[in-house]
Amino acid sequence: MRRRDVASLADLRELDLADLDEVVRRLVLQWRSFGAAEGAALGALAMVPFAGGALAIAADLLVMQILTNAIVTRVCYAYGFDAKDPELQHVVRRMATRFFGEQVPKAATARSVNLAAAAAKGRKNWSKKLRDGHRILAALEKLMKQWNGVPNVSVGKAAKGLPVVAVVASTGTNAYVIGDVAKQARLYAQTLFLAEKYDLALPGLRI
Repeated sequence: MRRRDVASLADLRELDLADLDEVVRRLVLQWRSFGAAEGAALGALAMVPFAGGALAIAADLLVMQILTNAIVTRVCYAYGFDAKDPELQHVVRRMATRFFGEQVPKAATARSVNLAAAAAKGRKNWSKKLRDGHRILAALEKLMKQWNGVPNVSVGKAAKGLPVVAVVASTGTNAYVIGDVAKQARLYAQTLFLAEKYDLALPGLRI
């Protein structure tokens, strides 16, 4: 952004929307990278036997709640609006909590990976019960057979793919969620900015 003298939120609202968009785009990229890195770390934590899966899910939800609240708040401030204003607080909370539904598949995957890793530990041979009870492990077996062109894949070898599944699922979901929350926050803040700048009626927004 071109250097500007900004001393208050009101000064930000006097700038061009394009200048503010440039700053927010950089913020979003930074937060998405941080969210992806956090997802990778907690995806690895999901591999810790037994308590690891539950601990990873709980820690991830907490960190993501902090991240989404931070990004929505920062976006509001970047466009010149006080996120602590009572009229904005309910919008900030709603946008920050939208991500919970998007986190469910990732949490389920982390739990499935953790249970599959525990079930595969020390196993050499497959059984119907193992395949039926841990479909993610059976899916890896099938994928490795097709990829390597071999008729058999051991339980241990299939289990080596579980950490990759956990990390990819957690990393991808976190980056997507952060990006989605940031996008919604930007659209809302941009609408407020333009409505105030040009004295327009604020349309009804669904968050």
